[in-house]
Amino acid sequence: MLQRYDTVSTHRKSDWLDRALIEGFIATAVMTGVLLAAFGIVVALGSDSPGSPLISRWLWALAHNVVTEHAQTALPALVLLHFVFGINWAVLYAAFAEPRLPGPGWERGLLFAPLPWLLSLLVFLPAVGGGVLGLGLGAGVLPIVGNLVLHLVYGFTLGYLYPSEKDRALLEPGEIESAEEARIITHSVHTLALGLILGVGLGGFLGLVAQATVAPGQSLWVALLLGAAVGSIAGAMLGSFVGLTPERH
Repeated sequence: MLQRYDTVSTHRKSDWLDRALIEGFIATAVMTGVLLAAFGIVVALGSDSPGSPLISRWLWALAHNVVTEHAQTALPALVLLHFVFGINWAVLYAAFAEPRLPGPGWERGLLFAPLPWLLSLLVFLPAVGGGVLGLGLGAGVLPIVGNLVLHLVYGFTLGYLYPSEKDRALLEPGEIESAEEARIITHSVHTLALGLILGVGLGGFLGLVAQATVAPGQSLWVALLLGAAVGSIAGAMLGSFVGLTPERH
């Protein structure tokens, strides 16, 4: 019989910090993959032509602004900071928010997501020249909406993957298969996410290498995005395959 989510417990598991670091890294990587895919779409659909629709001009401004210029000149440092912040948010979630929020894990993650979203709009974007709420980018409401979607992806992934005692089914005797199925699903999700992480990183790196050696005239962003996209697909496929193999204990 499955446990109901009627109560909120502030109990933390003994391995909460280790789990928070792992799940925070995975959630940040998934969020990064979505960001790269979305940026590719924005670049493809945006236009700075005066006669183009307003949404097309907003999309162009979203891909060509002071923030993306900073990203091009300091990409390794920004990627490192991105993951550091993502992991730190996961630690805060596991330490303070998750034990107190109601509902299943994915719902708790979504309830937590508005906090880093608001700080991104009110602190990070103004600090890098994008203005409060990103309104200084000239992209209308797209920075607000896009930022929200990315943080909801992060929160959902973090909450879904982070193991909570209340998210685990309390099984009656004889229900071993259900527990085994839950373990297999969790293992599959982890291997798929890890494959995605490695694929994005390795693919992006190979894209930059190809840009520097094979096609030096190609845009740095295009090479990075194409490499990361191909790598993420390959990594997710490999991760899914590995996830189908039994775990060794």
